[in-house]
Amino acid sequence: MLQGRSELAVEDRLAHLMTTWGDRLIRFAYVYAGGDRHLAQDIAQETFVRSLEKMRRHADAEIRPSWLFTVARNVALDEVRRRERQGRALLRVSPGPAAAEDLSDGLVVRQVVNSLPDTDRTCLLLFYFADQTAEEVAAELDVSVAVVKSRLHRARQRFAAAWKEPLPHPNPPSGGVQS
Repeated sequence: MLQGRSELAVEDRLAHLMTTWGDRLIRFAYVYAGGDRHLAQDIAQETFVRSLEKMRRHADAEIRPSWLFTVARNVALDEVRRRERQGRALLRVSPGPAAAEDLSDGLVVRQVVNSLPDTDRTCLLLFYFADQTAEEVAAELDVSVAVVKSRLHRARQRFAAAWKEPLPHPNPPSGGVQS
């Protein structure tokens, strides 16, 4: 009987997390998902599955917003990497140069964003792409508003500097001579 009550408490806590943070996690993941709402929902769902697993393993575990967004970011980055590998594999067998250029542009933007330190990148994505205020970002990351503003300033500077520098091509040509 105690096991049943414990499981009910875990389910109630999960339901509360999903109600409170679900939409924000989807908006956050939407950026990493390249505008694919279904993928963003999948990322949020996987984040909540991992939350449930953590709560079942550690009955007294407190799931903080910063932990949720870190998990969502990691799940999203894993998916981005997987899709990039698939995209590069498709380009090797695809004759279309336009498709290669579109993928290349998207990969370069993603490379610039991914080149930022995690703390700055997360702040930038929450503020600009999840459309949150500095106060909301601070609450989600469990830091002060001043820290958020500082990270945003630094992230903008680093993004601008990285954007100006040439990045390695995401799919460098092989060393052979083409005819």
